[in-house]
Amino acid sequence: AELLVKMSDPLVFDYDRDMDGFYEFEDCNDLLGSTNSEAAEVWNGIDDDCDGSIDEGLDRLSLIATGPDPSETLVWDSANESLMISISGISENVDSRITWALGN
Repeated sequence: AELLVKMSDPLVFDYDRDMDGFYEFEDCNDLLGSTNSEAAEVWNGIDDDCDGSIDEGLDRLSLIATGPDPSETLVWDSANESLMISISGISENVDSRITWALGN
């Protein structure tokens, strides 16, 4: 695989700069230890498993935490009270757009 896939010279020493156990020719980013061909894909805007796709196969809705719970019905006095809506679980590396709709 080293010669045929990555065009790496097997007669020249390959480094493992991030010390993750994968040499340069096996690793898509040898400066980031969390990326290699056996890594699990996480939602971070990075190709963690080195397959050429970024953040594939993730159920993003299950990774997001919101408050208040969207399944709850809230009653508040909009003239006298503030409603704070929060969202978490999205990595800063990921471009995202959030759209909220209140009411039906």
